Amino acid sequence: MKREFIKNHISQIDMLIIRLLRNEEDYLKKIFGRMVDNTYIVKRIINKLKSNKLSTKILLPYITYVSRKIARQTYQYILYNCKYEEIWQKQFSSVSRLLQKHNVNHVFIKILSKVPSVLMGDIDVLIYDTVDLWKAAVALSLSGYKLYKLNILLDHPLKIGAYMPGMEPTIPIDLYPELIGNRRKIVGSKEAVFKRKVIGSYKQVEFFMPSPEDTIYITAVHAYSHLEITLAEILQGLNVIKETVHFDWEYLYNSGRFYGTLDALYTYLSLLNILSNAFFNEKIIDESILYKYENIWINLRIRRWLTSLKRLSFPLTIPKYIGCLHSAIYYSLNNVPYMDPRELLYGLMTHVLMYLSD
Repeated sequence: MKREFIKNHISQIDMLIIRLLRNEEDYLKKIFGRMVDNTYIVKRIINKLKSNKLSTKILLPYITYVSRKIARQTYQYILYNCKYEEIWQKQFSSVSRLLQKHNVNHVFIKILSKVPSVLMGDIDVLIYDTVDLWKAAVALSLSGYKLYKLNILLDHPLKIGAYMPGMEPTIPIDLYPELIGNRRKIVGSKEAVFKRKVIGSYKQVEFFMPSPEDTIYITAVHAYSHLEITLAEILQGLNVIKETVHFDWEYLYNSGRFYGTLDALYTYLSLLNILSNAFFNEKIIDESILYKYENIWINLRIRRWLTSLKRLSFPLTIPKYIGCLHSAIYYSLNNVPYMDPRELLYGLMTHVLMYLSD
């Protein structure tokens, strides 16, 4: 079967962002030199960075090539991002040390640690069991954090939120008792994630994180469940795979097959394969791996949708008819034989809520 995936059809402004992430200085100096007074283009670049979870700090080497007016405006964004990153990193380091100090069995999830210019939001922590959840909550509370309950309709009833009063901007901390997307459970064995966890590093902060395979899995399913995949999530996946000597593709596939998330994995891996040329001038995923995912009907429809796109622009929005309707049917048919009816209902409810959201 001949593959028809998009090649080199990436929007110009997205390619500019990719060149910024690749730090192509000579090219970028020429480009920014040409947009001396073009406020509209610079604002588009800033908005594009923001929507893709990327910091405007990567613009710093090039603002001297634009007019003073644009440089002053851009510098304000850069200063805010630098302040935010500093506060986020301080909070992240504090929470990591606190949980380790109190012997809480935990794993930080959805931390895009392989993206140097990432601008992250919530700090999400997967907790091993209810005893560790209680220990984590007490430790945070005694350290000055304010605890709160989240929406019981949209979140697990035992999930706990926390924040530090008086800290601006506020960085929410979410303690997960299960690996879920809204109310949809996305792994069959939380124990397997903890058994395979590794020590990661983000800007000199060491922390417990999922294995490379579980990192790809969680990133893919999380992005797909939000019907949006950003350049930061793409670069995270590319770097994780590129840096892993013996990536276990069989484990990744079996995880998706078992819990009805092969559609999320296929979408994400396909985009990684398309963007790997733009980032690294090479394919980092063998075509035979993607072929394996195409033995189910929903992935053939996803492939048809991807092939129909004339141009890729990020964050890439996944159509609701695929990410909600088709995905709900596939998820149900895959999981009915062995999933607890209540978990299955929560999974379907998550699809419905995403479909009804703006």
